[in-house]
Order: sequence, then C-alpha cells, then structure tokens
Amino acid sequence: MHSFLITHWSLNPQDLPESIKLKLPRHDSLNHPDILLLKPNPIITIAQIRHFKTWLSRRPYQATTKAAVLLQADQLTLPAQHALLKSLEEPPQDTIIILATNHPDALIPTIHSRCQLIHLQAPSTSG
Repeated sequence: MHSFLITHWSLNPQDLPESIKLKLPRHDSLNHPDILLLKPNPIITIAQIRHFKTWLSRRPYQATTKAAVLLQADQLTLPAQHALLKSLEEPPQDTIIILATNHPDALIPTIHSRCQLIHLQAPSTSG
C-alpha cells in the first residue's frame, strides 16, 4: 500500500514510521522537488485535486520516488474527496500519498478503506 492516513503528525519527517521514511525522496525535509505539499486555502478543492493528479502522473524529478502530502486532509471538500479515491487506490508505483489530519472522521469511509491508518503520538500539552 502506498497511501497513508496519518494523525497527529508534526510534519517532521523524522516522526514518521521507518517504513514510510525510507520511501520519501529525502526524508530529512519536506522541501524537495519530488515532494508535493497540498495545503487548504481555506479548503482543498476539486481543482487542487486535479492539479495533484496531474503531478502524480509525472515521473520523479531527482529521486527514485516522489511523495504527495495533503495537509489538513479533513479540509477536502466532498467532491475533492471523491476525486481523490482512484489515486489513493492505485497510486503510481514510484509514489506515496500521505493524508495528514487530526480529524480523520471528517473523511469519507472509502478514503479510510484505501489508506493505511497510522496514529502518531499526540503532542504532549504538559510542559
């Protein structure tokens, strides 16, 4: 499986499970030409998912793999969630897709069924 739904991620690649870190183009940073960060503004629209799907169809630029990271995936509109399903089910072989959210219940069940769910430790609120 190449699609992951990750909760409580600080966006530090070092916090990811080793099995995912090894697949990232350069796992010390998310600043890499083969990593696409998709952020809500204030939501993630179907137009952004269409751009995302075009990016998925391209080969990696520098690395052997590429990674698409959808930040605050709970902000995907319902049409955008439906447009994303096929890509989650069958991502290109050289690609991993990460949906990062602290509210996974805001996503439709079919997204959950197409992703490996990874719960990271929630950050401590005590000082």
